[in-house]
Amino acid sequence: MRSLKFLAINGSNLSTYIGPEIRGTPDDGVAFPKLEQLVISKMSNLKSWWGLQKRDMPLLMNFRIVGCPKLDSLPHWLEYCNALTSLHIDHVDSLETIENIPALKELEVRENNKLKMISNLGKLEDLKVNCLILDVVQDVPSLCTVHSNERNSTKLPQWLQPEKPFKLRRLEIIGTEELLDSCSSASAPYWPVIQNADHVYAYLPDESFYFSYAKSCSYFHKSARSLAQSSLYSSPSFSMPIVPQAEEVVPTDEIRSNSEQVAQATNQSWMSILFTVLLFVAAHIFSLSSEY
Repeated sequence: MRSLKFLAINGSNLSTYIGPEIRGTPDDGVAFPKLEQLVISKMSNLKSWWGLQKRDMPLLMNFRIVGCPKLDSLPHWLEYCNALTSLHIDHVDSLETIENIPALKELEVRENNKLKMISNLGKLEDLKVNCLILDVVQDVPSLCTVHSNERNSTKLPQWLQPEKPFKLRRLEIIGTEELLDSCSSASAPYWPVIQNADHVYAYLPDESFYFSYAKSCSYFHKSARSLAQSSLYSSPSFSMPIVPQAEEVVPTDEIRSNSEQVAQATNQSWMSILFTVLLFVAAHIFSLSSEY
């Protein structure tokens, strides 16, 4: 157990909790001192996990919880895992809150039917969410990347529209055509959210591209399908800048070579004309001399 780096607890349908028995009695008082990755999956009756202490799992970096529908809260000992930077939660249907994990940088939450709040994750940078009733995301000052999966919704989630907008570097939205059309111009209802992200990428539920937006040049790039649905061009409050075509740069040597070829062709043309004129004059003189 002292050298264990990866631990997976999988498929136990009888356990309703994990208690201090998993910790044992380590000689130096630290359980799982080298553990880096932890997976809990397919435990359909698990409701809680307790019994670990503050110094346990000091190197835990990655924690995955999958298919534990009755787990209604995260283990409290996670707030003492100062190396934990990545947390993945999938089908943990009774979980309502994720909070107080100070070192966490990446959080992915999928198909959680009751999750309402994400809070007090001071170092969180990357958030991937697919939760229909999530209402509040707060106290996440480092958040810079959001992936919002709203495949079956026609509205942008409320948590993405706080009074103080998030300043994001990247925002990805998967949603219905109706939802994406509500984000795709400066006159659209969700423009206040879009304009606060440096880059926005929007995809339909089949993950086909719909539009993108770059804040640096206030430019929307749209698919043919998006253009067909959009009223962007008739909007009085926004005009799409024309992206200049890059001019072809011709090397100096090539320019000089082309100039020489043109000059040579021009000289040949003049010589041909002069030769024709001389022949005409000579023929005329010969004709006059013959008459006399």
